[in-house]
Amino acid sequence: MSRRTPSTIRRLKDPDVDAAFRNLDQRVRELANEIAMVAHLSETAPFTKAQVVSLVPLTPTAKIGIDGSLSNNYTLLLNQSVTIGDPINV
Repeated sequence: MSRRTPSTIRRLKDPDVDAAFRNLDQRVRELANEIAMVAHLSETAPFTKAQVVSLVPLTPTAKIGIDGSLSNNYTLLLNQSVTIGDPINV
């Protein structure tokens, strides 16, 4: 067991160190609150309004490409035989 000398005790009572620990403690509490506000996938989210995204029209070609980064809803008027390609940017 180490022996505490008066200089060690003074260092333990250093106001700068105390302030640093108080700031650290405050930041940890802030981060804990931010984490608590993030939606958890295991929980059911109550929706109070309609969750609507824009319809994205797809161009009728021989092979139709779907860009998943544009929307979740797409429209396509089929007037020919087509192949739907693998989605990209999902």
